[in-house]
Amino acid sequence: MNELKNLIRSFLHGLGYDLVKKKPSKSDQLSKFLNATNITHVFDVGANIGQFAGDLRKSGYVKNIFSFEPLEKQFTTLSSRAENDLNWTCYNFAFGDVAGTKDINIANNNHSSASSFLELSELSKDMIDVKMTETAKVEIRTLKEFLETSDLIPDGNTLLKLDVQGFEHSVMKGAGVLLSRFPAILLEASFFSIYKDEKLVGDLISTLKNKGYVLAAFFVEMESDIGTTLQSDILFVSQELYKKLEPLHRQPNQ
Repeated sequence: MNELKNLIRSFLHGLGYDLVKKKPSKSDQLSKFLNATNITHVFDVGANIGQFAGDLRKSGYVKNIFSFEPLEKQFTTLSSRAENDLNWTCYNFAFGDVAGTKDINIANNNHSSASSFLELSELSKDMIDVKMTETAKVEIRTLKEFLETSDLIPDGNTLLKLDVQGFEHSVMKGAGVLLSRFPAILLEASFFSIYKDEKLVGDLISTLKNKGYVLAAFFVEMESDIGTTLQSDILFVSQELYKKLEPLHRQPNQ
């Protein structure tokens, strides 16, 4: 087999190509992590039309997903996508630090996925072909209130995924002390301001470090033309879960 690989590699090299091992996708890596650590629930906050949850399903994660999306049009598509999946439940509201209603800026990009409660920064206006074309009033709840009044209280086996376009800090603030119920948190973080007044990656790392979380993985989502990272998805785990990861790393086929 190695001889065949070497022959193929030599042939491709002569054509100006190289044979490299395919890198697992983010969803493949996350699915492995969730299954290896027995994470049986995912809070998909900022679900849009279900891209994140759908990718997890394709990568083999079959357990419970709860998706939260405030925009009506996107929620309709999301709900349709999840309707035949008994372990996928959808909610039509946003999370923040204060409950109520709030205007959200709707973006004109693919599926309005850049829509945010914050305004675009000057950097975004110069670098990214996205505009806010309208606003809509949406419902906001706090994670603390939701966890206290629903039967979906995380019991130490739930991932909190936040992709809320610069509003991540507000969502975590709204969880209060109950944030610690999530042993793993995956959030989108900017290295440079994509939205006005958003907390950048250093602030988010510091906030979660102070709450007892440890960095576990980076997934680059957006790069600049000059070699810097603009946005990444970052995985944090609790101290308790972090201690369990080292022996898992030593096991083959994880």
